[in-house]
Amino acid sequence: MKRFILLTLPIALVACTPTGITSIPPSPQAVAETTILDEQAALGVELAYQAAALAALTAMKSGLVDAKTKVEIAKADTFAYAQVQKVRAAYDAGNSASYAQTLPVARTAVGSLLALVKGK
Repeated sequence: MKRFILLTLPIALVACTPTGITSIPPSPQAVAETTILDEQAALGVELAYQAAALAALTAMKSGLVDAKTKVEIAKADTFAYAQVQKVRAAYDAGNSASYAQTLPVARTAVGSLLALVKGK
């Protein structure tokens, strides 16, 4: 029994070492600053979407957009809205990997929506 304990003790000690931790934040302030920047980026993409959607609605109601472009704008609006919701969900879940992936996609989708409204 002593031999078993002596053989398993080094394994148990190695298992308790923090080798699985890839990075430890340097300070709580660094975490807070990153969180604030993430929140501002998410809020920025949401506000950009709202502005683009309002511009699209205004352009369509004013008659400046033809029927074909209205369909394209509707599709782009649906896609942009879905991407903005994914950003918010990733931020709310604290999932940094999906947040980092969805934020640029949402920005591009909002930009595409605005480009359609501008006629580009």
